[in-house]
Amino acid sequence: MSLAHDALNIVFKLHAGKLESFERDAMGRLLLAHWVGRKFQTRRLGVRRVYGEDYDPRQDECKGRQAIEHWRKLVPELLPPEMRNGPLFPLTRIIDIVTTIRAAIYDGLRASVFDRLGQAQRLVAAYNASITTRFPMGPIPTLEVKHNANFKNTYEIIPIRITLVRKLQRLAPELGNSNWEATNENSGWILSQLVESLNGKAVFPDNQYAYSRGGTMSTTPNGTNTHHRIPRTNPHNRIPMRTSSH
Repeated sequence: MSLAHDALNIVFKLHAGKLESFERDAMGRLLLAHWVGRKFQTRRLGVRRVYGEDYDPRQDECKGRQAIEHWRKLVPELLPPEMRNGPLFPLTRIIDIVTTIRAAIYDGLRASVFDRLGQAQRLVAAYNASITTRFPMGPIPTLEVKHNANFKNTYEIIPIRITLVRKLQRLAPELGNSNWEATNENSGWILSQLVESLNGKAVFPDNQYAYSRGGTMSTTPNGTNTHHRIPRTNPHNRIPMRTSSH
């Protein structure tokens, strides 16, 4: 019970979220454990950049201990019994535990990737539908509007877009842009990148659905649209078809 309470406290303090129960929400704990590891790695690399050649690996000890303490409470089942307790020294032991838990987190993310990407797609679809239903009359807002507009008529889009981006960043870090802090200014660009990456996961060499729209649209952080043209193909022999230059 103490571990469950400690895990919940970490969630409330670090991620402003909640868990259903310590036993049932294994996925939530795994994703939060990944988030802890990502923060640890970011801070570690930041310190190395600051100190350069004068960097001392012993500076990792404090950050490593903090990460391990969180991991022991969040996902003790991912650690072998001899690593779940005991002193966090010397540095070699800290490195061994960090290496072991990060490998276990990666295995857990890899095993759950299809479920998480499916949930991510459902979240994006729900977001798009929530905006579309606001406009029963007249033209339906385009995906570009849904991803980048701050307002549509009197409907404020920014808050639900930022909420969606943060959920996607935590749920599917393999989509990229997980280290960006979503704001009013960049949430549209981040969402476009996440959705484009999500769409890319469905593409494989013989997939003709990828060519049905003739290309993809992406945007840069400053809001500039870039169109990526995908060549048309013959569905029978996969040989690119010639297009007229006129």
